[in-house]
Order: sequence, then C-alpha cells, then structure tokens
Amino acid sequence: MMKIQNSRVVIGIAIKVIDETVKSLQINKIIPDYLEWTGEVEVTDNMKLNMKFEFWIDPPCFAMVKENDELVTKLFFTGTSKTRILKDNGEPAFETEPETKPFEISLNTGIALLREDPMKPPFVGIEYKGVHAIKFHLKDAHEHIKNMLISEDIIEIFKKIRIDVLPPVLSTIQEIYFRHHPELDPPAHGSYPVYLKYIKSDNLLNRDAVLVIVNFPIDKEKPVITENIFPSSSEVILYIDPDIIRALLDGVKKEVIDYINNILMHADTGVVCPVLGSLSLGMHKTSLRFFSEILGAGQKVTLKGDIPLSHTPGAPMLFIFPDHITIDLDTPWWLPEFIEKDFEKSLKAFLEPKIETIVGGVLKQLGNSLDLAKQFDFGDFRCMTYPDTYKIDETGLYCHIQMYILPKSDTLVHASWSKMRRKFVLCVTETGRNFSIIDLAGMMADGWITIEGFQQIGRKYIRTIPDGNPDNNMKTLFWKKTN
Repeated sequence: MMKIQNSRVVIGIAIKVIDETVKSLQINKIIPDYLEWTGEVEVTDNMKLNMKFEFWIDPPCFAMVKENDELVTKLFFTGTSKTRILKDNGEPAFETEPETKPFEISLNTGIALLREDPMKPPFVGIEYKGVHAIKFHLKDAHEHIKNMLISEDIIEIFKKIRIDVLPPVLSTIQEIYFRHHPELDPPAHGSYPVYLKYIKSDNLLNRDAVLVIVNFPIDKEKPVITENIFPSSSEVILYIDPDIIRALLDGVKKEVIDYINNILMHADTGVVCPVLGSLSLGMHKTSLRFFSEILGAGQKVTLKGDIPLSHTPGAPMLFIFPDHITIDLDTPWWLPEFIEKDFEKSLKAFLEPKIETIVGGVLKQLGNSLDLAKQFDFGDFRCMTYPDTYKIDETGLYCHIQMYILPKSDTLVHASWSKMRRKFVLCVTETGRNFSIIDLAGMMADGWITIEGFQQIGRKYIRTIPDGNPDNNMKTLFWKKTN
C-alpha cells in the first residue's frame, strides 16, 4: 500500500499497462513485426553498395530504467536481421543465405502529462524524444534503420496511447467535495495542480508505475509519497483523500438525522417528543462510526454504532450487511424496550441501502472513469478491467483494479468456502489477485487468464484438471485452510 501525504487524488498506472498495450499493437499488426528496406548504403568513403535489409521484430518492450540516477522510460525493439548485397538488377549478389544477425534499437519515450486545452486537465501520454541507441553490425546502416523503424506512422501510434482519466474523476470529486463546501467556488478543471511521479519496484511483488497526483488549487503543500509500493496484483490504483470522504459522509448526515427524528416523533414514549441533538459520522478502521445524543425528558441518551463496509472482488462498489451493523442505545426509562428493538431494526434497514447507494454510486462513477479500455483509439483493441479490492479507512479510499490487455497466467493459493452456498466462492492467486470464482471462471473461458492445474466449467465454477489422483480436488487443497 502506498503511503501518501498532501495529496487529494492519486491515480497509479503500472508501466506494464503501456508495455502490454505496445505488445498488443504488434499482435494486431498496428506496429509491424517485419520490415524490409532496399537502397544504397555507403560502406566506405568511395564505395556504395545496393543492399536489402530484412528485420524480424520481437514483441517490443516498454520499460522503466535508471539513467544517470534518474528514472526514465524507454521502448526497446529487438529481433533478428538478414543483410543481402544486390546486383544492379536487384537480384542477390551471392547464392548463399546470409547470416542472421541480432539488432536492438531503444527509443526515448517518456510518459508525460500533456495538455491540449488550458481549460482542461492534462492527459497521460507518450512523448517521443528520439532514438537512444542502435545496436547493429553495420554502423553505416544505422541512419537507414532509424528512418525505417521510427517512421511518422510509428510516432502517430505513440500519440494515440493516451490515458485521459482526470476529467471524469475531477467531475466526481467536485460533485462530492464542493457541493458540501458551498463557501468554496469549484475550480475549473484546468486549474488543478497535477504532478507526475515515477516509482520503481524493488522486488517481484511490486510493480514499476507512474503516479498522477492531483491537488486542489488552494492547497499550498506539495504531495509526498512516503512509501512506493505498487502491488503486482493490480495494474491501476486510485486513492482519494479522507477530506473528500468526509464531505461525502456529510451529505448523508442530514438524511440520517431526519430519519431518526421521524422515528422518535412517532414513538409512544408518554413524554415530550425526544429529538436527536447531534450526529457525527466518520471512519474508524474499515467501518463507518456514528455517535449521537437523543434529548428527551431532561436526559441525554447516547446512540452509537459501527457500519462495516465490505468489498467482494469484481464488484464496482462497497457493500453493507445489515447483520454486521452494531447499534448501541442507552435505554432511558421513557423508551420502552420493544420500541428500542424496533428502532434498531428500522435504523439498520434505513442505513444499509442509504450508505450503500451513496458510497457505492460514487465508487461506480470512479471505477467507470478508470476503465482504460475506453481510452485507446485503436479500433478492435481488446482490454478489460476487474475491481480487485476497494477499501475505505481513516487514511482515505483505495481502489485496486486489475487490467487485462494480454492473457495472464497465475497459480491458485487460497479459496474460501461458503457454508451457506456450500461451495467455494472466492479465491486468491500467487500474485495476490482476488477473484470471485464465478468471475474467474468467465475470465478463463474468455482467455484472459489461465490458472495452473485448473479448468473452468460452463463459465460458472472452476475445478482441478483430472489426473487420476483422488486428492487432486479443491476440497482437499483448500478445505482445511478455510474451515
């Protein structure tokens, strides 16, 4: 988990997203996997030869590297080549097949914040800064290779790799925060300070990533990322500052107060109608905690409770289970016990859909804005996102999202059994990815992921691939770990 200070919104994008995008473009023939060029090459000061170059290009690699103590990103093309000397008529000068030689070309392709309109926020794009290095056995051909591989068409492809997630995210944030702070004028989208930060992983459990950090124009302090941990279980991460979460909860408070007062108004207490004097609503660990006082018959009665927020992998929102809501009411002499029980039942029934709708609706909006499949303008470009983990606590809101551009493979390490459904319903993989098993089965059927030793059945569940071993089944593997 990243530790973040002085940041309102952080969107993290794994470098792997750009890498898989580039590889997918080659699979779809948008970036070529074979090129050839024929022309004159000056091999000495006084000699030119007519030559044919052929290049078989491996899947390109977009990576973060350290250069002069600075983190940069580069695009690497590698592969094999053959070089033929030609006669004047274009036929090969020699009958023997030329030797296959390796080649490598690296490009300075930085991830940058690019802006087309000063009234709009920047987008994340690829900034081509020229060739970094060419490794090829004929140095005299380097310029021709550069012109062939780095054509205007290739540069145009780089320009199409753009991630424009800030407008919908900022619209959602403004709707939450500034609606509940009427004393502040909502700033124009183009006036938000936006920062870009590269983070480098230090082990296989983390990822190289780029962070887009957004603050309000009124914020004076610059953002600080105190711990750069971007887990390998996610490709996209969203962080929202706790002040924005508090503004969201403030929007719920009035409705809760009105609802509780309505219950008290109709309670047959035999005393002057009690009223809710105050209500605080905030985060405590991963639960919403509320505290209030009811005033009646000259007494203050404490009403407090916790509303745990839960997430199921694949769901674009957080859930509340009414049975998990705890309500503690100090029963006064003027409030009969049966009214207290009815009060608790009624309040739970109100809080569960109300909190779920408001918090869940915002999460759904934010999740849709991070669906990068809608960002790339490459025709039939295939991509999907999957909500891995959503969590709210005192430090803010965290959304960890899996992204699939190329198929992945993984190993199952844990599965959770549901006593109510009498089957395994959730699972975790070796890389830390969380799945609902029915979702995982569908993704396996669609070819997005393979799980070693498992197969999907009818897009509804998974099982071990039969091998004649009676102990090779999910119950043997995971039952004792979960029961």
